[in-house]
Amino acid sequence: LFGFPLPLKKETPAGSPASPEEADAGDKRVYFKDESVLICRSLQPGRAPFGLAIKGGKNGLPMSHGHNDNGTYVVASGNVPLVADPGMEVYTKSSFGPRRFESMMMNSYGHSVPIIGKTLQKTGHDALGKIVETTFTDEQDTLKMDLTTSYDVPGLERVVRTFIFNRARPSVEVIDEADFRAPTEFGSAVVTLSEWKEQGPGSFLIHEQGAAVQVTVTVEGAGPDVRIENKIEPITAPQLPQGLKPIRLGLNLSRPVTHVVMRTLIVPAVAPSPAKGPSGTK
Repeated sequence: LFGFPLPLKKETPAGSPASPEEADAGDKRVYFKDESVLICRSLQPGRAPFGLAIKGGKNGLPMSHGHNDNGTYVVASGNVPLVADPGMEVYTKSSFGPRRFESMMMNSYGHSVPIIGKTLQKTGHDALGKIVETTFTDEQDTLKMDLTTSYDVPGLERVVRTFIFNRARPSVEVIDEADFRAPTEFGSAVVTLSEWKEQGPGSFLIHEQGAAVQVTVTVEGAGPDVRIENKIEPITAPQLPQGLKPIRLGLNLSRPVTHVVMRTLIVPAVAPSPAKGPSGTK
């Protein structure tokens, strides 16, 4: 689903063309409205391909194979998915039982989505990543997704995630805005399967195969003393595919808040020389 580039064509019954929202806009985008999936591309002469894939929908469908990952996304540069979906674990008995969502590969902690009040996304047909607004132009695509019903957190009034994909000056901005009736812990994450280098609070360089992106996270509206604290840890499961070592680059607020706007900016970057400095490993 999130590979890049993909020969995406929506199949429709004969005599029943796709709706404008689902029409393939050439190399720019494909929007599957009913499936709550958007794929955007920037393919410019002299520049490496750059793309974004976004998934919303319902955590309850399908119950047997789904992940709790409303609002997750993938960013690819130079045909390499540098901000990645961790994929699936090696299936075991627990993969399809009541302990299914204890696995980070299945629950929202192993995906690039918010964590609110130490609470992960819930499972169920009412846990929605509801797309509430889209604006598509030649230069920029914007999608807004309401994630409020995905979290069972007392005092949560709303959490909305906005994606802005700029293809004219290639970049992805992910804006998380949340409001609470009482101070609540808030954080998010960027998941990668590639090498990475920590550059400071909320700042990472992710790279592989000569491709790289710079990730920069800033926070607004939460008070002058609120800062980003990195928490880096492996994504675990009862059994991972051989050689797969996904990493969660956690981005947590330093104290509980009643309002926050967290901005994650991802732009193409120059990959470091193999001889330069220590990096995280796959």
